[in-house]
Amino acid sequence: MIVKERVRCHVAYHLLFILSTVGIAMLVLYCISRLNYELTRLLEWGPSLQEAFVGRKSDGKRDFRCSFGVYYH
Repeated sequence: MIVKERVRCHVAYHLLFILSTVGIAMLVLYCISRLNYELTRLLEWGPSLQEAFVGRKSDGKRDFRCSFGVYYH
């Protein structure tokens, strides 16, 4: 349910173009990856799920450079 809401939010407010089916699939993967960086109730004071799985701390310059659909060169 949360992923569906995030995808709809990106399509409605952030994108200035229409996505193909491959683009929608990539947007779903993007939203899931961003959800894994958020803290959960299980690991409230510990690392996020992504940090626990990969074993490295998240870095803003590496992991959050740009949003989905933004032209970046």
